[in-house]
Amino acid sequence: MGVWCRCDDHKKLTQLRLRLEGPARSFYKYKSYSESEKRSYDALKPALVKRFTPVRLTAELRKLLYKAYPPTYHGTP
Repeated sequence: MGVWCRCDDHKKLTQLRLRLEGPARSFYKYKSYSESEKRSYDALKPALVKRFTPVRLTAELRKLLYKAYPPTYHGTP
């Protein structure tokens, strides 16, 4: 399962590869993440720990992502 999120610069969409799996395996994968992916993963962790149904989980992740990366205003004032 993956989640698309705007990390760091908010312009580039990154897909976080998320799996509801054992901590050891996900930590091994976590080490190969880039800095921005790690930050997103940390923001999403609370939702991943609870076992939601995919639909509910996606909604939760969206909420967490929105908090972690509020949309930035790219227009001119």
